Amino acid sequence: MQHSRYWQEVRLPKKMHGSKPTLIKNYNRLVILMRKIRLNTTNSFVPVFGSAQPIDPRVGKIQETIIKHTRFTEGLNQISEAHRLRLGMVLDGDPGLGKTTIINTYRSSVLALAQQAESEELSPMPIMVVSIPAQATQRRLLAAMFDQFGTDAQLSSKTYEMERQVYALIENYNVEVIIFDEFHHLLRRETFATDTFNFIKLLMDRSNLAVVLAGLPIGKSALEKHPELEERLGFNSMTLTPFDINTAANRRLFQKFMYAFKEKVSLNGGKCIDFSNHETLVLERLLLATYGKPRLIRNLLVHALIDSGEKFEINIANLSRAYEKVDVNKQLGVKNPFRMKIEGVEQAMNKKLHIEKTRDA
Repeated sequence: MQHSRYWQEVRLPKKMHGSKPTLIKNYNRLVILMRKIRLNTTNSFVPVFGSAQPIDPRVGKIQETIIKHTRFTEGLNQISEAHRLRLGMVLDGDPGLGKTTIINTYRSSVLALAQQAESEELSPMPIMVVSIPAQATQRRLLAAMFDQFGTDAQLSSKTYEMERQVYALIENYNVEVIIFDEFHHLLRRETFATDTFNFIKLLMDRSNLAVVLAGLPIGKSALEKHPELEERLGFNSMTLTPFDINTAANRRLFQKFMYAFKEKVSLNGGKCIDFSNHETLVLERLLLATYGKPRLIRNLLVHALIDSGEKFEINIANLSRAYEKVDVNKQLGVKNPFRMKIEGVEQAMNKKLHIEKTRDA
């Protein structure tokens, strides 16, 4: 295999087309194989221009790290319960809180088990993840589902025939759970939402499968107008929220999450600030800088590690410089939480708490 210095060699299926079992088996296998391919960042083809320094390959390991914190695990467990019982649930939360990571992790684990069970006669596709189109008509949703099967069959132009085709494919491929992502798109097209929601309701009843709706919290307002479907999706419901330190329990969750990052840095030979240091209010500064969102926290830490160069270290100084590059919290204006004095951090935290109480009142 060419470029074996850079890529792990993998064995691809010999047949990339053909009958229904071959198609879907190869699709599932490729999903898993692609996750095994890893680019060697120390010898990669990424160019470096001017005075820019090469990025320490350990940074990539931190970037790829999935911290299995309490809420992450709870999300996986709730999807698993709905899957096993063939029931419905809603997973919602603002951007950056981990919905996509939870969904992708669950899909990967299910597909890995499916690969172990595959045979020439049976090639299961137990899970589908379908992004609801921005123009969320029933026809567009059906087309998006049809595309997931990778079949060479021609999709009908008639809605009722499209439904029949999709139902048949779901049965033939032994689909057990469908995750509809970006379900808040249905809010934008209320004139078409009724038909789409009715289809999802009938899909659950007719096909005896689990359905998970995932998206932004605002999408639940569209669901409220369809109580029959809302009840079917009511077995589990989880709203992802940012990390916070407004209670002792929440502080412990945030500390545990940050400690896991610190451990990853240490295991890769780096040094990391003590995030639980009360004297310097490190957790408070992180909270002000990132809203407590896992994605923004990761971005900030990765920028800090890049800034540290060969030292591979996270400290207040490079967190400060990283924040000025990322600039994630616009509410602070020009203020940098890692440059604030203790009094400034405390005032900013009090203001944050006041805003949240006013919003929730």
